[in-house]
Amino acid sequence: MLLETANAKINWALAVTGQREDGYHLMDMLMQPISLCDELSAEEATDISLTIEGDPIAPGQDNLVRRAAASLAAHAGVRKGARIVLKKRIPSQAGLGGGSADCAAALRLLRRLWNLPVTDEELCDLGLRLGADVPFCLVNRFSRVQGIGERVIPLPGAKIFPLVILKPKVGVPTPLAFRLLDEARLTKSEWDLDRALNAMYNADWKEFAHAAGNDLLPPVLRIAPQVGTCIELLRANGALYADMSGSGSAVFGVFSHMQQAQCVAQAIGSGAYAVHTLI
Repeated sequence: MLLETANAKINWALAVTGQREDGYHLMDMLMQPISLCDELSAEEATDISLTIEGDPIAPGQDNLVRRAAASLAAHAGVRKGARIVLKKRIPSQAGLGGGSADCAAALRLLRRLWNLPVTDEELCDLGLRLGADVPFCLVNRFSRVQGIGERVIPLPGAKIFPLVILKPKVGVPTPLAFRLLDEARLTKSEWDLDRALNAMYNADWKEFAHAAGNDLLPPVLRIAPQVGTCIELLRANGALYADMSGSGSAVFGVFSHMQQAQCVAQAIGSGAYAVHTLI
C-alpha cells in the first residue's frame, strides 16, 4: 500500500486582474501549503474504488478524486484499478483547497502505484482540467499563481510561520463567491503583490496589510459576516496579520510563536487549528 499527503493551502493574497470571455477570472495570488492535511492510501485492485474516513466532504469532492484516477488512466492508456482510502481533515467549503489537494495527491499516488512514465508537466495539465488550484497543489511550494491557476511560479525564501486557521460553521461554495464578486463589479485589484512579497520576507505585517489582501473578502462578507467576526477574533487574540483564505469561509492569523498559536487555537476551540506554513 502506498501513501500520499494532501496539504491544505492558504492564499496570502488574492488579486483579481481580469476576466476571460468564457467567464473564468484571471488572478494573481501568493499561495503557500500548510501542515493541515488529508491523507490518501492506495493499493492495486481490479477497479477504482474510494472510501472516505473522517470529516464530511462537500458534494463533488469524492468525485474529483475518482475523476483524477479516471483521467490519469485514460491519459496513460492503461486499464488499472486502485482501492483508494481518503482520510479527511481539511474542512470543506473553506478556501483551503482540500478538494484540489486530494485531487493532486491522487494523481501523484496513482502515478507511483501504476508505475506510469507521466511527467510532472503532464500531471499539471491533467490537474488544471480538474480544478484551478490543482496545479499549485501538485507543485506544493510557496508560489505566485497567475492566470486561472495554470501559471505556478515557485518562489525562493519561503519561511515557516505559525498560524491559526479558524473555520466558521458557515461554508462558502467557490462558485457563489465568484458570482458575488461579479455582482460587486470589481474590475481591477489595487493590491501590489511585489511589495507584499518583500514585506513577507521581512515579516513586516503592517506593510503587508497595506500591499495585499483578498478581493473575495468584501463580497463574501455580504452573505457570511461570521468571516469578519473570525478575523477580528484572531486579531484580538494577538494575530500579527489575519485574512480570509481563497473563497472562504476559513480565515488565518499569523502568530509570533507556535506555542502562542496552539494556545489561541485551544482557547477558541471548535473550528480552530494550530498549523504552520511549509517551505
